[in-house]
Amino acid sequence: MIDSSPHHAPGADAPGSPNRSPWPHRLAWLLVLCTVIGTVGLGATVTTLGAGMAFLDWPTSGGENMFAYNFFNDIKLGHTDKVLEHVHRLAGATTGVLAIALAASLWFLEPRRWVRWLGVAVLGMVIVQGLAGGLRVTEISTTLAMLHGHFGACVVAAMFVAVLVTGRSWTNSPRGRDTAAVKTVQWLTGAALVVLVLQYALGGIVRHFGGALFEHLGGAVLIGLLAAAAGGAALATGERFLRWNAAAVLGALGGQLVLGMLAWATRFGVAAVGNVAVQHSPLQIISRGGHTVFAMLLLSALVCLWLRARRLATGGETGETAPPPHADRVDRPAASSVSVNRLPAAAGVAS
Repeated sequence: MIDSSPHHAPGADAPGSPNRSPWPHRLAWLLVLCTVIGTVGLGATVTTLGAGMAFLDWPTSGGENMFAYNFFNDIKLGHTDKVLEHVHRLAGATTGVLAIALAASLWFLEPRRWVRWLGVAVLGMVIVQGLAGGLRVTEISTTLAMLHGHFGACVVAAMFVAVLVTGRSWTNSPRGRDTAAVKTVQWLTGAALVVLVLQYALGGIVRHFGGALFEHLGGAVLIGLLAAAAGGAALATGERFLRWNAAAVLGALGGQLVLGMLAWATRFGVAAVGNVAVQHSPLQIISRGGHTVFAMLLLSALVCLWLRARRLATGGETGETAPPPHADRVDRPAASSVSVNRLPAAAGVAS
């Protein structure tokens, strides 16, 4: 008897689990961690301490090559502003190198065209962000400093999207669940994103110009309600694909609110409890910088939740998975898949 069915490795060419390299996903995570902890965290601290103009030149630092600048002398002399600004520049350069590595890995290892172009877009955004930071120095512009921070949030969100779409959970996610609950998550998340973008602009005015303080507080209440509703609605769907992202939204929101209250107390004081604000105290630096970082994390978590809900509600996408190898050929029996019962030739038995 002849077994003519084609044999493939289990799951190797299955539409839901293509055989892709794990390196783009790993590089995307490394890029996110380096950017959030290094570049963004240091940048927020630089802004809090007003150290953005520690050097009046760019891309050089104090007239020297940025990568050859000896900032250990500044450490000895106690020039904290120069140390922080220089390390922030080095962290930004590291982010640039990792963005190049991510774009290259996606271009050569990722079968989905739109994901390859996402890597190129992330790299382009990192370059624009670096140029904006440099122009902020050369033009001595506080407005550019604010826009530099706003666009940085968009860059971080794009990096998190790269992490999301290169992960296994995205590839193997369920589809076609266009239920009322999932639609509610989409609408609430979209509304939260719109309000958060406006709130981010108000926060930049508070941080850089000292205005729009009470408008920012009102926006905090509104975004708190919308983000909490979006996260809660996502958990209520019971969809595992949304669960962890919803928890990330709620966690980032909680951290943002706590750090926001600390930032207020350490900057303006709380007379009712006898708290007096001490400018540039360690708690103030941590709370104000952390408030900025968690705002970016909340934006990224909401963007990813919206994308997850949209994917859950829609059907298959053209080009989402790579076709099986040799899909254009007619399957023929392979030597390894043929099982034939033969009788010894000496028996003289004819079939």
